[in-house]
Amino acid sequence: MSGNNTLTVINPDDGKRYRLNIKGEVGRLTIGRLKQCLAAASSCPIPAADQIIKFNSTPLNHDDEACAAYGITNGSTLTVEHRHNVDPSTNHTASFNSPRRRALEYQTIQQQEVGLSRDTVACDDTLQRKINDLQDQLHSAERKKRELEREKEMTERELNRVREKEELAEKEKQRLAELQQLEARRAAQRASDLAARREQLRVEEEAAREVALQKLDNERRRALLEQQRAEYEAEKKRLEKEREAYEQRAKEREVNIRAREIEIEQQLLSAERDRKELALQRLVSQKNRLLYYDRMGMPPPPELQQAASMMEWNNSQPPSIQAAQFENQNHNINGHILPLGLNVSGSMQSSTLQQQQQQQQYQGKEKERPHNNRSDQYPNGFLGSEYKSPLCGSVENSGKRESFVTDNAMKVTGNDNSVLPQDVGLYDARENAIQNMLYMSQDLGLEKPLEFDDNNTCVLSVDGQYTLLVTFDTTTERLFLYSTLLTAIPRDPNVRLSVYEFLMEGALLGREMCGGGVGASLKNDFILLSTSIYLPTSHPTTLRTIIPLFVLSLQKWREKLQQLLDDVHAENKTVNANDSDVKRRLKEQSTDRSINMTATPVSAQNHNIVGAGHSGSKPFIGIEATDSVVVNGVSSKYEDGVLVISVTGPAAHAGIKPHDFITRINGKPVTSLRQFQHEVSNLVGGAVVPFVVDRAGHKLVVSTKVGLVS
Repeated sequence: MSGNNTLTVINPDDGKRYRLNIKGEVGRLTIGRLKQCLAAASSCPIPAADQIIKFNSTPLNHDDEACAAYGITNGSTLTVEHRHNVDPSTNHTASFNSPRRRALEYQTIQQQEVGLSRDTVACDDTLQRKINDLQDQLHSAERKKRELEREKEMTERELNRVREKEELAEKEKQRLAELQQLEARRAAQRASDLAARREQLRVEEEAAREVALQKLDNERRRALLEQQRAEYEAEKKRLEKEREAYEQRAKEREVNIRAREIEIEQQLLSAERDRKELALQRLVSQKNRLLYYDRMGMPPPPELQQAASMMEWNNSQPPSIQAAQFENQNHNINGHILPLGLNVSGSMQSSTLQQQQQQQQYQGKEKERPHNNRSDQYPNGFLGSEYKSPLCGSVENSGKRESFVTDNAMKVTGNDNSVLPQDVGLYDARENAIQNMLYMSQDLGLEKPLEFDDNNTCVLSVDGQYTLLVTFDTTTERLFLYSTLLTAIPRDPNVRLSVYEFLMEGALLGREMCGGGVGASLKNDFILLSTSIYLPTSHPTTLRTIIPLFVLSLQKWREKLQQLLDDVHAENKTVNANDSDVKRRLKEQSTDRSINMTATPVSAQNHNIVGAGHSGSKPFIGIEATDSVVVNGVSSKYEDGVLVISVTGPAAHAGIKPHDFITRINGKPVTSLRQFQHEVSNLVGGAVVPFVVDRAGHKLVVSTKVGLVS
């Protein structure tokens, strides 16, 4: 049966019948929606607005009402008429009972009965097919049931056979376990017997080895005692000569130590003098700054007040220094006249008298020093500056000056001997650094002067090859000039050590590094060359004077470092080639030797093949020796020679054999393996060297020709 609901609508005017297939429930359909469906049909000539739908001859005038309100259900028959054909005064029942209407109704009922009979037949056929399918499934289920019963019987029989096999396997497993236990007991017995036999053999072997070693040691000691008696007199004479030489060297060493102590004392005194001069210069700078703030009527900064209090300023009576004047002296450094004098005037009587007393005491000590390396001495009241210029601490009368502005000026002389007046009422290190950068810009011919960035650093590029960095440090009042020597520190520890030693030797006194030094940054992997300018005592043209010298030093040290690294690289290539050649030769020679040792070496560090060179031409003997043995688990070390383990090369050709005991080499006694290696390394290739050998209690002298390994 169809899932759609149907409504039959009859037009009594023309006898047409409309069948509407409606999805869903008919009762939810409104009258207005029903009229729209009829008007959508092409065969219906009545518009939706002029339609009058009747059910059981009752007009349905409310379009919003649902069909369920009028009792319209699935299969109901409705009539539709034009609004003009409906007369409200006429009897609707008469129209409904007309013969034509009844014929139409009868025809509709017959069609519905035919449809119902057709649906009934279809349902009967479907039901019969389902019954047949169910019967077939029932027969199949019965057959499957019989098959499952047969499979169950077969599975039970198979399960019984498997259980019988498991019982047999369990019995076999128990039998095998008993056999394994019996075999384990037999193996344990055999292992215990073998262990006992092995222990017995070891004890016998140790006893035989101990007896042999004891005999060898007794014979060696007997021969050594005889040799010591023979050498006693010669050794006594040699000791007398050594004692006299030692006393002479001791006297010379005492003289050298005393001279060194005197030199150190002079250096300490010089360092103390320089420290006091720097402290006095800082004190003058602090006083000039306080004087500037006092004249300007502004309070000094807190850090300046703190520094002044630390230097024991008398705040109750502020200094009234009338003027501070830098005077140019006739000292010329690299063609530039520098400011070298400072006269301080004021009413600081107590502090000035105390400084004069301390200076007089210091100069008195300087005159009493026996070793005076300085070529000039400063008179009373003067202190040496960085450029050996006198710093006058005398008090002058400020009334003699005609004008404060004229006298309170620092006279700076340039290259053209012109005077550059500057206000020095307050010294500013940063202003001096900027002046140095300005003169440097003029020397380079730049239109725009060089400037410091936010980090007080300026980067200069010289011919695209060198990058120089100039940094101003406000704390130390210095202008630092630095550049990189190496942008990558060598990874090889030996190469790195060579580079460090080379740079430390070059940085001695700083003469070859433009008065500066070098430093390494392991974190950033580079090495710097640097120097600095102390701004309080420097000239504004100092930077442009020192940069050419710094660039020359930088170029020279870069070339030296590159040459050093190239030499080390070439040497490493030669060493690798030599090592591979030596290992190949030793491997070829070691195939023909056999070692019968009566003593076990303590470790690989205690014996070595002597004479195997590492680079260049080295002496080669071909003796593998040790100075220690292990007897019954106890280590013992020879103090009067070394024991030969194996022999190859020149030593084998000369007649030295394994188990020989070497006591002397080239006339020198052997005391340890390290000393033996040292003596061999000092031998000359091609020379014939005598070896004193103790073999089975007999002293032998074996002459061996020293070979070379390239």
